[in-house]
Amino acid sequence: MGRLISPLCFRAAVFIVTPVLFGSILFAQTEPSSLWTPDLNSPRAEKPFPQANWEFLGGVRGLTTYTPRRQSLEFFTVGAGYFVIDNVSVNAEFGIAPGNLQCERDAVRAFDGMFLARWHALNRGRLSLFIDGGAGALHAEHFLGAASRSDDPLLSAGAGAAWRISGNIHLALDARYTHFTGGSVCSSQHRGSAEAVNYGVSFVIVK
Repeated sequence: MGRLISPLCFRAAVFIVTPVLFGSILFAQTEPSSLWTPDLNSPRAEKPFPQANWEFLGGVRGLTTYTPRRQSLEFFTVGAGYFVIDNVSVNAEFGIAPGNLQCERDAVRAFDGMFLARWHALNRGRLSLFIDGGAGALHAEHFLGAASRSDDPLLSAGAGAAWRISGNIHLALDARYTHFTGGSVCSSQHRGSAEAVNYGVSFVIVK
């Protein structure tokens, strides 16, 4: 009962559904060849991330610790950001991992939140390369046994790429180095810090 979603089923859903959604948007284009051209006639060609605009995102992320022990969580993530100047935004992201990590004989669910600053440093045609970083927190708890929980501050920094697939819609891929204070998401007994990689794919709409 505790293991509501098996890791295999969750990963299969993530990596099947995401390409299907991406493919649906691509095939909705009236001119498929335009996906690879600069699209100079678009109002967003010169400034895809303009000042005083909002961005909204939804996607999936993974968090894999590599010290002191290897553990992985997969999150459904939503977020929003505001461009304070051209190409520079402040963002907030929230994710939920619905019980896809097994610890001992019980599944672990987790929630995370991040506040980030992001700079789209290079824009070429439809492609944008960005760097970002920020701070947040991770909360993990067992479905059974409320006393088994972990609350950890997070520091994260990384880089990624965004591909403008239609007007103001982008597909973004990124990876971040992440440091958090808890040694394990399975236990409330903190044993130093943990190092992790946080990676994800998301659809971004700039309004």
